[in-house]
Amino acid sequence: MSNETPDPQAPVDEAKLRLIRNFLLREFRDLRLIEDFDVAESAMVFHLETEHGRQHTLVVPLETFKDIGFLRFCNAELIKAIKLAPRRRFTLTPDGVRF
Repeated sequence: MSNETPDPQAPVDEAKLRLIRNFLLREFRDLRLIEDFDVAESAMVFHLETEHGRQHTLVVPLETFKDIGFLRFCNAELIKAIKLAPRRRFTLTPDGVRF
């Protein structure tokens, strides 16, 4: 497992970032997780490489972090989608996951 931390100037609450990190790390063995803040998208971007070499990108816009229940979309359906769709980009929005 590898985890590279984001730019310390990213305007995201560290506790919320930790919740997403912990969710992903709990669901994938030997996950290599790299995250950064994308200024153009105004979002945290999580680059995931799973134990099977599959690479995915999870984008979480700042607006999503403002939604009190944003973690409700970090569920089994998101994990299933990630596992079944290699090299895909997912965006976690206040309305759900967009592919």
